[in-house]
Amino acid sequence: MGSYGDNPLGILVASAPDTARDIAHNLLAGLLMLPLEEQRLLLNTFDVWWRCGGNVNRTAEKLYCHRNTVRHRLARIDALTGRSLSDPRGIAETLIAVEAYRRDRRCMAFPSHLIDHALNPQPGREHRADAR
Repeated sequence: MGSYGDNPLGILVASAPDTARDIAHNLLAGLLMLPLEEQRLLLNTFDVWWRCGGNVNRTAEKLYCHRNTVRHRLARIDALTGRSLSDPRGIAETLIAVEAYRRDRRCMAFPSHLIDHALNPQPGREHRADAR
């Protein structure tokens, strides 16, 4: 059995870039029709939520917003993708699509520095996400 390091999902997506791109654009089509800032907001919320183990309270802390704001954003993602983020399969499919979207050089709407900032905010700098 081969070793895939810490990012088997990234390797899976990279091994079939055309298929991954098609999956991303099909699954995220509704989300990608939103204005760029809304795309970033929702995709960043999803990624931070995922990295927080699906914990809404921890996600809200990382994003400096109320937990109901996180829930609302996740519900929007559900509606826009047609995948339920309360279902493990829906989470996995959305995660694959987001990973593929991030890796697609033609889609620069989701820069990784947004995630890095949310997960590792600089001390003394308060960042307040909008409370949509």
